Amino acid sequence: MPVRHPMSRGELDTNLTIKGAWTFNADQAFLGDVDITGDLTAGGVVRLTGTGDAGLATTLHPFQVGNTGAINIRIDGNEIMAVDNGVAATLAMNADGGTVTFFNAVAGAVEIRKGSTLSIFDSTGSDKFVGSHDGSHFNFAATNTVDVNFTGHSGNVVLPDASGIENASGGELTIHRLSLTDDATGTVTVGNKAIVMVSSGFNENAGLAAFITFQQTPVFMHTLGTATSYGDSANPDVDGDANYWKSSSAVLSVKNRLGSTRTFTIYAFTDQGT
Repeated sequence: MPVRHPMSRGELDTNLTIKGAWTFNADQAFLGDVDITGDLTAGGVVRLTGTGDAGLATTLHPFQVGNTGAINIRIDGNEIMAVDNGVAATLAMNADGGTVTFFNAVAGAVEIRKGSTLSIFDSTGSDKFVGSHDGSHFNFAATNTVDVNFTGHSGNVVLPDASGIENASGGELTIHRLSLTDDATGTVTVGNKAIVMVSSGFNENAGLAAFITFQQTPVFMHTLGTATSYGDSANPDVDGDANYWKSSSAVLSVKNRLGSTRTFTIYAFTDQGT
């Protein structure tokens, strides 16, 4: 039978060991340690007011589940961590299934810091998609048995300026964008790409110019527009035109002489090799 503690309300300013089933029928404040070897059932609020930090080697964190020398969960005022005998361990959220949600009422953010990885596994737990940071670049990879599909409302994948879609050996497609005021010149490194297309977005007369670079022997293909001029290795510098030329073996130059600020998008693709 439960034993009722004789205090109906008050404070206990010494350590207390509880080995049986006790019922406290009012608020109690324990100012020392409480060691419970049986079950603890609280019908009201359990409030832990300790302010110690939870860490791998801490002893003053206010809440812990599990033995200190084995796997345990530690919680302080703003941290939840899994520890295995002083070493960081895996924290499992809804390990047996279910949805984990964040920010149901107010928008927030989820951050992964310190260059760690984010892995999304398939239903079998064998294939995965991994996002990581190596200190210089963000990297996204998938195991060999799965495809990575990008979809949107219109089926488009939107890439930022000066971006690329590359393979491990150097790339298949790079995309660059230049915003040039009138009479301004910009350059883009296209490397060994065999085909370069430039879209000026000006009008139907200067909408597109295409280049096939073929290393040291560039071939110019003018596919659309009359307000474009091309020079193999020198600026044609024609007023009223978008002027393109190959200023080095791997660099395309663009000079805007269309009369106002224009944006040029350069697509370079199909690695030519050496």
